[in-house]
Amino acid sequence: MSGAHGYGHYPAYSRQDAYVPYNAVVEVSPRPADLAEVEPVTRDHVKSQARVDTDAEDDLIDLYLAAAVAGVEQATGHWMGQRAVQAYMSAFPAWVSVYLPGGFVQEVSEVAYRNENGDYETLDAANWEAQAFQLRSSVRMTGGASILPRSHYNEDRQAVRISYTAGYASVGAIPVALRQATLMVAAELYNEREAHRTQPGVIAIPNPAAQMLMSGYKIRWPS
Repeated sequence: MSGAHGYGHYPAYSRQDAYVPYNAVVEVSPRPADLAEVEPVTRDHVKSQARVDTDAEDDLIDLYLAAAVAGVEQATGHWMGQRAVQAYMSAFPAWVSVYLPGGFVQEVSEVAYRNENGDYETLDAANWEAQAFQLRSSVRMTGGASILPRSHYNEDRQAVRISYTAGYASVGAIPVALRQATLMVAAELYNEREAHRTQPGVIAIPNPAAQMLMSGYKIRWPS
C-alpha cells in the first residue's frame, strides 16, 4: 500500500496540500495519564472579571468558564489543553503536506495504514516528518513515499491513521491574547445570561475586544 510515486502518476492530487477536517479527528480514550491538565484561566479570574465576591454561584461560573474555553477553541482552532488524538484520511499522496487540527502539534507518534488484512500497520518513521508551527502544523511523506488506495474511488475514509498530540502543555505557553479572550467571554456569559439585544430582533455582536484578541490566532481552514 505504500511506495514511491512521482507527479506523473497523480499530477492533480499530489501537488495540493491537504487539511484533515475536524470531524475526522477522534480523541484517544481513555485520556493518557501523562497529558497535562491545562486551565487557561481560573474560576477566581472569572469572578474578579465579573466582579463577583460570593461563592454562591461557583458551579454556574465553572460552567460558563468551560463554555468559554470551548468557544475560543472553536473560534480559533487552537486547543488550549493537551489532547492525544487520531486523525483519519483515505490516502496520503507523495509531496503533500497534511495539516492537522488543534494548532501547535507537539508530537506525531505514528503514521499507520490499513493493510490488506484490514489491520493498521505502522509506517517506518523514516518515510515521514512532522512540522510544528503555532498556527498550523503538518505531516508530509519524504523521499517520494506515499500511502495510496488501490483506486481513486476507494471508500475507506480511515485507510490512513495519524496519531498525534496537540494543544498547549502549560498555561504559560498559551498566548496571553487567547487567555484574555477566554476570560472576557466567560465573564460576559455570566453577566449576560440572556440574549442581549441592542434593538428588537437584533442580537448584539460578541464582545469586539475578545474578537480582536482572537483574530490574530484564528487558524484558516478550508471549508
